[in-house]
Amino acid sequence: MVSRSMGYVGDTPEYRGRRLLQLFLFGKNFEDDNEYAHPFDFLVVVDLIERKVIDIEELPTHDDFDGKNKEGNIVPQKSSNYDPDLVPPNSLRNDLKPVNVTQNEGASYNILDEGQFLLGFTTNTLEAQQDCVGQVHFFDGVLHNQKGEAKKVKRVVCVHEEDAGILWKHTAARKPSLTRSQRLVLTMIATVGNYDYIFNWMFYQDGKIEFNVKLTGILSVHLLATNATPAGHGTIVSPRINAPYHQHFFSLRLDAEIDGNENTVEVLDVVPVPDETGTRENPYGQGFTSIRTPLSTAGSARTNVCTEKSRTWLITNPHSIHPYTNEPVGWKLMPWASPPMLLKKGSPIHPQAAWMDYNTWVTPYQENQLFSGGFYLNNSGLPEWVARDENASIENTDVVIWHNFGLSHIPRVEDWPVMPVEQCSVILKPYNFFKENPALDVAPPRRLERTEL
Repeated sequence: MVSRSMGYVGDTPEYRGRRLLQLFLFGKNFEDDNEYAHPFDFLVVVDLIERKVIDIEELPTHDDFDGKNKEGNIVPQKSSNYDPDLVPPNSLRNDLKPVNVTQNEGASYNILDEGQFLLGFTTNTLEAQQDCVGQVHFFDGVLHNQKGEAKKVKRVVCVHEEDAGILWKHTAARKPSLTRSQRLVLTMIATVGNYDYIFNWMFYQDGKIEFNVKLTGILSVHLLATNATPAGHGTIVSPRINAPYHQHFFSLRLDAEIDGNENTVEVLDVVPVPDETGTRENPYGQGFTSIRTPLSTAGSARTNVCTEKSRTWLITNPHSIHPYTNEPVGWKLMPWASPPMLLKKGSPIHPQAAWMDYNTWVTPYQENQLFSGGFYLNNSGLPEWVARDENASIENTDVVIWHNFGLSHIPRVEDWPVMPVEQCSVILKPYNFFKENPALDVAPPRRLERTEL
């Protein structure tokens, strides 16, 4: 059984004004069987306040989406298990040699105080050398359960170090100079129904910060009737099992403090020069330049990813001028190539997701504005706050940058029965903030003495 909140209920008058939950039902061939391989063709609607079942809804299983048509509705019996204890004998590869991560001299970090993490009761307890490898330090968290009661959960966040490849390299006169990147990673994992989300904050030695999200777990699936198709809205991942197309979006709230809290945000676009090929300004037609557009008000700051202009966002401090560029020091937000939200604005459920109409918003800091969709995701949040005063100044002040990003997931058969990780990232980089490459002080890797045979 999988529970999900109700979406639009405007066409069902008896559902309006109630706290409802949908229960999707599945079968099992044995106790630990993967239930998602055996979906049923109906769901149960439960009223959480009255604590009772109020309806049973038939799910459509045919191309015409007629839920009353039950012809060919046969629950798949094929097991699709992924647990190593449940897969057929001798089906696991035995040709892989272990890759060991060792830090014989201990960790390089000692940066962090243990505290309380309000990350929700879906947070996983992490396992050493599985969820996180190497010299790992764990943080416990005080979370809440479904009754709102506090509970202590072991190992909800881990911090560890990873080798991240070459940090910088150059070969001059056949003599290479290089050093490797060693990043510090803070990780937490949340299981929300069928999906597992892995959240990583990655800190690099050149000042770069990456917020990386990995998605894994099990696809949301439903039953198809015999010979039915998903009608262009999903992928048949196993006989009579459809995985619908869907999107994942994440919202990042950045309370900027770039060399102080008096900051300004600019859009940085890279564009070709407008002059035609053969002119004095563009004789060979290959000229391009950058355009910086300061965002002055909350209303004008509603902007989107623009890959054709290599768009990034600069967070600068007008009171802190770089000695070389004579321009404000800053940090650059580099977006993921995010798709737009495909929910039409005329959709009755659009108001709940209107914060996704733009990739980036900038607002003056307000202490109680913590979530882009509002505290209860009830048609509030960013659209409401900005609409109150679209002319609110965001220049040279304490600002919050909200960046929404994600991906469109067209499921593959290879995503079944458990999905290899998909990932998306947002990167923050220093932009004319330091006086040189801040990673010049990173020592080169130690050379191992060659052993003669």
